[in-house]
Amino acid sequence: LLLGPAMLKMLCSGGKDGSELMETVGCENEPQQAINSVLKDLSECLTCEATTSLELKLCRLVVNLLAFIASSGKLGYEVLLGSVTAHSFLELTMEVLASQMECKVDFSTEVHELLNERYLLMREVLILLNRLASHAMFSKPTLEVLMGSKRCAGLTIDIANRLPQRSKYPLRQLNPQMANDLADLAQKFRSRVYGFLEEQQHSTAERCDTGASGKPPRVPR
Repeated sequence: LLLGPAMLKMLCSGGKDGSELMETVGCENEPQQAINSVLKDLSECLTCEATTSLELKLCRLVVNLLAFIASSGKLGYEVLLGSVTAHSFLELTMEVLASQMECKVDFSTEVHELLNERYLLMREVLILLNRLASHAMFSKPTLEVLMGSKRCAGLTIDIANRLPQRSKYPLRQLNPQMANDLADLAQKFRSRVYGFLEEQQHSTAERCDTGASGKPPRVPR
């Protein structure tokens, strides 16, 4: 459905554009209410605790859909920043990544399929985050959101510090190439996070220097 420009525009605008289209498809609800319902359902797919292969695949498909929406431009990107629940989609993807990073693996007969789905999910999340964090227009607001709250900032820094090493285990026992690929994506994300933090520190230092130099001289009594 979203391959149709009119439907994609309606979703990204939150139902503000495309009321005629809603009437055409016979939707009885108000456009904005219908779109909010769709976005809420998508967010619930990310907030569920994905532990089985099918649940992991569902999360991955939602991440793919969010990446497609974000690729449509400014309105699509704003969908990821919007919050139909307590958190934005961008924050939810970080929580998905953090939860999968902490998962313990019980090597059983289904371990290959489970690890493969976990790898694919984490890979898609990292690709999306790296794409947004390196975008000419969206890089700064993306990282500002990720560092905006204490909880999300903690998750972001923890992932940036640990995932480049954690991604090599236990996946490396089954597929070293996939493990290395995940580690490379995690390292790129780490570089962008710490690059942003360094820029913030420099900006803060410059403002402090400017403020100090801009003070009027003290007049002796």
